[in-house]
Amino acid sequence: MKQYSSLPGFPCAIFSNPLLPPQKLIPINPHKMSEEKSQFKQFIDEGKDYIKFRLEYGKLTLTEKLVMLLSSLAVGLICVFLGVLVIFFLSVSAMDWIALYLGHAWAALIICGAYILLIILLIALRKPLVVNPMSRLISRIILK
Repeated sequence: MKQYSSLPGFPCAIFSNPLLPPQKLIPINPHKMSEEKSQFKQFIDEGKDYIKFRLEYGKLTLTEKLVMLLSSLAVGLICVFLGVLVIFFLSVSAMDWIALYLGHAWAALIICGAYILLIILLIALRKPLVVNPMSRLISRIILK
């Protein structure tokens, strides 16, 4: 059975609409249709490859950013741990030095008061000292 079309490449029924003027019917070339199907299939395959490569690139980028973030976190935790050790030894030596003049009880109270003042200061200035630098670091790593 031969198919006809009013436009090349578009099949239509043999019966025409009586409200429209008659149109010249062109026979459909099956080789042209298979060529168009192969081009469409090639386009779909290229689209799938593009999506696959974009997903792979996204995974690699995410992995790189997570490694950067976790390594920064590890370095930060090591620095905090070493800083706590330094502060501990400095406070013990300061307490011994103050104890020479005021006694051990007063020296311990003075060091404790200094730590309480540092905690109050850190809570009062937590946004510019802690939150802003952390958010800048994380956004720089993720958005870079």
